[in-house]
Amino acid sequence: MSGQSLLGRIPERPIDTVSRSVPRSVRMVAFWSAISLPVVNLGLLVSSLNSTPKTVAFVLLLVWNALALIVGKQYDP
Repeated sequence: MSGQSLLGRIPERPIDTVSRSVPRSVRMVAFWSAISLPVVNLGLLVSSLNSTPKTVAFVLLLVWNALALIVGKQYDP
C-alpha cells in the first residue's frame, strides 16, 4: 500500500472551502477584523452591558468576530 487509507482522500471541511472561495482582499479584512474585534468587545464588557443597545452590539460583534475567524482563517499575511 502507498500509505493512503482504505477510505481514500478525506474531504475538506466546509469551513475551509468557504474561506478559500472568497477573494484575498476579503480574507485580509476578515483576518484583521478577527484580531481587532476582541478589543472592542472587551471595551463593551468593561463599560458593562447594562442597556439593550450595548448588549445587542456586543452579541452582533461576537457573531461578526466568529464569521471573521472563519473567512480570514486561510489568509497569510
